[in-house]
Amino acid sequence: MDDLRKYVGNEENQKILANNIEKIDVAVQKIITTLKLAFPKRDLEQIAQMCSDKVDTLILSEEQRHQSKYVGGQFIISYINEAAFDLKIELYFKNAKNDWIQVKSKSQPRDMKYLTSKAILELRTKKTVVFEIDPPILKYQKEE
Repeated sequence: MDDLRKYVGNEENQKILANNIEKIDVAVQKIITTLKLAFPKRDLEQIAQMCSDKVDTLILSEEQRHQSKYVGGQFIISYINEAAFDLKIELYFKNAKNDWIQVKSKSQPRDMKYLTSKAILELRTKKTVVFEIDPPILKYQKEE
């Protein structure tokens, strides 16, 4: 500890230390800026759109697994509290016997900091926002 005091007590070393702290601060600010660009705040529609491909993959997988046909479903964003929200999907299928099959999934709580202020206000007000899930369109169908 005495060596550290001698090092820091030296005026030249204080300047070096201050310069290094400033460089570290600049680097940290760049990292924060990069993270903000990588994880921009999103509105509720953007969150739903981001999950769309994964939901389509799940629908196609479930159709094969149960030998069923997708009938409909919902993507649900729910308010938990001031700090968190969650995502849910509810999918409905009918098999060859015309029996209903329901597939549900729910996320862990997500931090509100990833939402725009408009999205946070909408969730606070409505508590739940529901998006209907259309059947997936296969790539070869999109090209036609």
